[in-house]
Amino acid sequence: MPSLRLISGWAACALAVSLLMPSAAMPGPAAINPREMAANEATAPFDDPTPSAETVEAAIAAAVEKVARGAMAMGLPWLHVQSAYIRPGHVAVQVLTGREAIER
Repeated sequence: MPSLRLISGWAACALAVSLLMPSAAMPGPAAINPREMAANEATAPFDDPTPSAETVEAAIAAAVEKVARGAMAMGLPWLHVQSAYIRPGHVAVQVLTGREAIER
């Protein structure tokens, strides 16, 4: 369920995609094709109602591994973790994946 905390992450993602779209200032062949990018989210559960830092770190690692496996299956080997958040009983990570890294 979206919340105000998540909007900034998705707004940054939308801005990144809009900056990567081909324009007159950027030649078409040099641009990264936005169709070769995806925004993904994965969750990982934990059973402890008051989890320790190690439990949360392990759950985040499991969620990132889940996203990475999915991205590789889609042929998108590059990924960048946009955000991670903790909710009761699970953690979630939002990741931007693509065919190649975004140059900054």
